[in-house]
Amino acid sequence: MKKENRIKKNEEIAKIVLGKQKVKSDYFFIYYQKNENITRVAVSVSKKIGNSVKRNHAKRIIRELVRPNLNKFNPVNLVVVVKKDLKDVDFFKLTEEMFRCLELINKRLYK
Repeated sequence: MKKENRIKKNEEIAKIVLGKQKVKSDYFFIYYQKNENITRVAVSVSKKIGNSVKRNHAKRIIRELVRPNLNKFNPVNLVVVVKKDLKDVDFFKLTEEMFRCLELINKRLYK
């Protein structure tokens, strides 16, 4: 994912999460906020998920799920919080779930 599509500052992430607009899935929460320019993403994985290798693997999976959909929808800021270990989940199922959540976000923000 390109640098311009990442959210790195804790203040920005906290502002999005405190906005309390979210979509729930079996595997992740997506907090979102309307943006004017481009879609930006931050991924958060709790230490409860496993060791650093498993957490980084979950982040890579989520980034890869979001990356192809960045330009398909209207600009939005996203904070994805992983709920469960994604090790045993089918990638195709995760892709469908992410696309469903992004469509729902798009409908809520841009009616």
